[in-house]
Amino acid sequence: MPSSLTNRVFALYAITLLFFVGGGLGVFLKTQFQGEVDEKEQASVMLIEVVAQSVQDSVVIGDFDSVQRILNKGVLGSQFASASFIAAGGGRLHAENRTRADRSAPAWLIRWARNSLGDVNRTVSVGGRDYGVLRLEFDAPAVAAELWTLSLLAMGGGIASLIVGLALIRFALARWLGGLVRLRETVETLGTDAAANTSELVIAHAPIEIQRLVDMVNHAATLVREREFSRQALSQRTAQLQDHMEQLAVIFELSPDAFVTFDKGLRVKSVSPSFTHMTGLAEAAVIGLSDVDFNTAMADLCIASARYRGPQELSARLNLKSTETMGLEWSTIELKVPKGRVIEVAVRISDADFISQVLYLRDVTREAEIDRMKSQFLEMAAHELRTPMTSVLGYAEVLLAQEFDRETQHELLETIHRQSQIMTSIINELLDLVRIDSRRGQDFTVETVDLLELVDGATSAFKPAMGRESPVIHRTDHGLRVSCDRRKLGQVMTNLISNAYKYSPAGGEVSISFPVEWNGDRRLLGVELRDHGIGMTAEQQAHCFERFYRADVSGKIPGTGLGLCIVKEIMDLHGGHIDLESAIGQGTTVTVWLPEAVAITESIHQPLEA
Repeated sequence: MPSSLTNRVFALYAITLLFFVGGGLGVFLKTQFQGEVDEKEQASVMLIEVVAQSVQDSVVIGDFDSVQRILNKGVLGSQFASASFIAAGGGRLHAENRTRADRSAPAWLIRWARNSLGDVNRTVSVGGRDYGVLRLEFDAPAVAAELWTLSLLAMGGGIASLIVGLALIRFALARWLGGLVRLRETVETLGTDAAANTSELVIAHAPIEIQRLVDMVNHAATLVREREFSRQALSQRTAQLQDHMEQLAVIFELSPDAFVTFDKGLRVKSVSPSFTHMTGLAEAAVIGLSDVDFNTAMADLCIASARYRGPQELSARLNLKSTETMGLEWSTIELKVPKGRVIEVAVRISDADFISQVLYLRDVTREAEIDRMKSQFLEMAAHELRTPMTSVLGYAEVLLAQEFDRETQHELLETIHRQSQIMTSIINELLDLVRIDSRRGQDFTVETVDLLELVDGATSAFKPAMGRESPVIHRTDHGLRVSCDRRKLGQVMTNLISNAYKYSPAGGEVSISFPVEWNGDRRLLGVELRDHGIGMTAEQQAHCFERFYRADVSGKIPGTGLGLCIVKEIMDLHGGHIDLESAIGQGTTVTVWLPEAVAITESIHQPLEA
């Protein structure tokens, strides 16, 4: 059965109407068929009597041609297929109906007509003598065709009446019961988000039973609509809270600072991912620990001089209360592993129902290291400046306190001048480092420079000590062009040449060559400076690029310990690098590498060729 009430009523009506129309049509056709057969039989009796009267006169006188003509005319245009006269002596006259209509009917109907209509026979007798039998054969296909035409007309009318009746009842049902569909749709929306936008249901021309249901549904929809508004408001608020919680979770997850929360029983409730990364304590090992056990675990991670004291001591320092919302008292701890990691710790008391306090940890290792480096830098700078300053001040006091001959006075003034130059050099190199650190190459003027020209300029400007030869340059025929700041790269070459001579005080050749390497599909151009000086150990090589580091601690070789540091900073800003090889007593080889400058025409045409 259909699920819709309208369709069920319509289906029931359609079946009932079809039954009655079909039954009535069947009874009608049966009656009509039987009446048609009876009518045909009555007509055949009349026709055969007329033909028999005409045949008798001709048979008596033996005029069989007239009999044949009578048969031909009698059967022509009639309901008979043929007419025959069978003489008593065995002769036979036969006439066919040549005007039979070419109409078709179903085979079953033809068989029924043939079985219902038998041949009509009439004995021809005159004066008590039988001359023969007159026989008429019905045209069963013609009779069936007439009956079939009648059937088609009757069935056409029945079907038309059925269709009209069904259309009328369908229209009526749709009008009377169609509101049930809207009623069902309204009920289906109840309890969903669409209920909030559902207007009051109105069904016109509805029966009283359906109208009562509509009233009940409208009342229920009003209640559901109010509940839906409340649910949506709650859902919106819940979504906002969920979004807020997700934002906080993302912040806690991405924040480099660590958080530890404690419940009302002073047990660890949650830790942020940064806490595990910062301390090495697994989340599973910390969750649920009491504050005492947590304090012990944290204290075991710290060095003795900077141990973790726990939130109670921090709270006591700040004299926090449950309503405290301002200020934090920071305590500094230092972990054993990794060595030197410095962490600041603070605590905040919470008024929340499920959290008693929040421990806040932040890694300040970098800040501590920067402070240490600043102190070390100032200490080393002061130390390096104090030595020449002491010489300048001492010799100046000697000159002021005593009278010396001209030669001694000149010697003292030369010492003062030399120490002043050392101080100036230190100050200039310090200023160079400050500018490099602050500007990070923003003041560079980059251009394409030929390395051979740059090295020639640096060697020409450098004046070796008395008795020392200028550097030996191993030239190459290949163009060596790099993109750089000419002045800064010239400073690199000057510092390296100066170091090569300073750290080979016993003499020896200083040579400069130009090696070439490939990095993928681009060449790296190098400038290699080799000396035969005192050399360095592996440990000295590991520290040689640090500020104020000097391989020679005897003080016999002048310098500030900033030259190689400046060289490395400049090379890093140019995108290059430095290779250093050295051995004690065998000298040092320093190679600076820069990528080859790509010609403009090459950079334009290379993609087109590819």
